[in-house]
Amino acid sequence: GHGSKSVFLIQKYMTLSDEEATAINCHMGSWGNTDERSVGDAYGQFPFAWILHVADEACGFVLKA
Repeated sequence: GHGSKSVFLIQKYMTLSDEEATAINCHMGSWGNTDERSVGDAYGQFPFAWILHVADEACGFVLKA
């Protein structure tokens, strides 16, 4: 998915922490190309990843309204 592609491209220019890379990779939640369990595990380990996902969803919802 585009989350992992984004992590790959960003890491060419800067170092990401595990939390930052996970947040970017899982920002689509279960809508991405990862299974729900692994996304849930990622959110449990890195709460910031869940916060980024919620912000991304909220932004898409607000922009459609």
